Amino acid sequence: MNRERINRIRKRAVESWWEDGIVETVAGLGILLIGGIGLLGHLLEGKVPPWTYALMVVVIVAIAFAVRKAVIWAKRRWIWPYTGYAVVKGRKMRGMVWAYVSVFVLLGGAFLFPHYLPVISGAIGGCILLSIALSYGTRRFYLLALISVLLGVLLQVVGVEGERATYSILVALGVLETLLGTAQFLRFRKEVLKGEGRSL
Repeated sequence: MNRERINRIRKRAVESWWEDGIVETVAGLGILLIGGIGLLGHLLEGKVPPWTYALMVVVIVAIAFAVRKAVIWAKRRWIWPYTGYAVVKGRKMRGMVWAYVSVFVLLGGAFLFPHYLPVISGAIGGCILLSIALSYGTRRFYLLALISVLLGVLLQVVGVEGERATYSILVALGVLETLLGTAQFLRFRKEVLKGEGRSL
């Protein structure tokens, strides 16, 4: 088997990771929870005991670590029994480098120009989502990237400032990503089970 064919198989296996919509659904729920907890903490600032904020940070970190575990569980439960699965190692990250550089530059801009944090937060989200779209060919992430940027501009225009704008963007993206992922999951399952002569 020549290298070109191996690379095609590897590319197809990596792309299939996103086809069933589970990653978006679970990640969207995680982002929604993180944004919601952050927004709640911002709104309750000075109204709750200091230890509550430490608890919020612990919960946010726990959610971030739990997302991948939840994705694996969901795929094992609802997808892999019908499609099989492949573990792909050694994926090159060169296509993601520009996204990391852009995010670091934008983070620097957030410190230098805090007044423009809504726009910068939207742009950071857009860079991350666009890098996923370009790396894996998932067209629905182009839409999410555009929405992230537009949300940042909109919140800047209406005067929502600082952390509240950032958390609001996370909540909105979490909701949208969950809805898109769920729709993709239902469509994927319908196609897979239809091919087996079964129904949902």
